[in-house]
Amino acid sequence: MLVRFSASTYGANAIDVVNVRALVDNVVSHPAVISVRGESDTVGFPRSFEFIFPSVAPGNHTVRMQFSSDKGNLVHVKNHNMVVQYTP
Repeated sequence: MLVRFSASTYGANAIDVVNVRALVDNVVSHPAVISVRGESDTVGFPRSFEFIFPSVAPGNHTVRMQFSSDKGNLVHVKNHNMVVQYTP
């Protein structure tokens, strides 16, 4: 399964790193975390992320996105889109 996630991201402090990860049924993807620099504390910059889940059984699943800051500061993720592709 492939999860493509696009969003505008920024941190409370312009130099903070924004960490993004995807989970399917509480299983972490490959790569586990993608980190990007916040670059602004008021304006989100567009980002695109791709996460791979190599072994997903057919059926219904729950996809969740998680966000954090390396320094524990506030992280903003806005104007997002998610596309999930599955090929059995």
